[in-house]
Amino acid sequence: MSIVSNASPLINLARIGKLDLLHQLYGELIVPEAVWQEVVVEGSGHPGADEVKTAPWIKMRAVTNRPLVQALRQDLDAGEAEAIALALEVGAELLLMDEHLGRETARHLGLG
Repeated sequence: MSIVSNASPLINLARIGKLDLLHQLYGELIVPEAVWQEVVVEGSGHPGADEVKTAPWIKMRAVTNRPLVQALRQDLDAGEAEAIALALEVGAELLLMDEHLGRETARHLGLG
């Protein structure tokens, strides 16, 4: 099962000490570079940074469809745009995202 996550679910679950729930539910997660940058690099010292960085079940993957990311950036931030593009690229069964506009955009593109 391919699951792609945006930053907010990772950060929020880490904040309450429950990041491992995602591992229990889905096994492995894939995050795009922009989400890794937001959570691990820019978020260094904040909830989720170390947990995501050291979790062997969270894999970072680059998005190859940069034109799609650029188009999505008209309305979404980098993490949301890359998460949607990556979910489409890998044929993800699920995209974890809590932002309303991002979820609506993902649904419009056929993502669950």
